[in-house]
Amino acid sequence: AAATAQLIQNTGIRTIPGMYEIIKVGIAFVIFAFLPITSFSRAHAVVDLFADYLPRAFNQALITLWELVFFVVLVLITWRLFHGMERVMSANMTSHELRIPEWGGYLVAFLQLLLASLVGAYTAYAQIVKLTTGNDLLATNDGVAH
Repeated sequence: AAATAQLIQNTGIRTIPGMYEIIKVGIAFVIFAFLPITSFSRAHAVVDLFADYLPRAFNQALITLWELVFFVVLVLITWRLFHGMERVMSANMTSHELRIPEWGGYLVAFLQLLLASLVGAYTAYAQIVKLTTGNDLLATNDGVAH
């Protein structure tokens, strides 16, 4: 293993400066970018251990409840991220290795979470409509409404 490491170092291949920082920002971007998409298309992971055995109306009430909880959590995370961004901006914080201003990543994440919160509000509303009237305002991830 040591010989292989030495061979690689002799070729001039080195680690990318700030690789950890780039990966951290990239992963956050992807996660926050897909939150509204997965919410709107009902593509979140679902584990049904006992829900298939419950009456349909009760099952819909559970789905509505969890959509409301998800919306509240999204709003809470968005609100706290905004306050974190304010703190980072006032302190002029930069990343350790690349010296990139930290507030830029916070701003992008905040805007993505703001969009996710708006989508969360709509999906919660759509579930309430489905629970109360039976009309489904959302398509499933296969494009077919249930």
